[in-house]
Amino acid sequence: MGLRHWAAEANDYSDCTTWGMKDNQALLLNELRRQIEHLELKLTIAEYSSQHKALVILIEDKASGNQLIYN
Repeated sequence: MGLRHWAAEANDYSDCTTWGMKDNQALLLNELRRQIEHLELKLTIAEYSSQHKALVILIEDKASGNQLIYN
């Protein structure tokens, strides 16, 4: 087992949801839940926010979210 593979398995799960609004209702457009390393998580957030033209990105100030907020 390679170091990268082991590191991903040791990580907690990260959850990313993408929401849209239609007729004053919130709609879940996409959901991602997986064990992911910091750099890949950062790139994934950038990709998803660009793909969905996100106006707001909310990051939980906990666990891997701390690294994203303060880096």
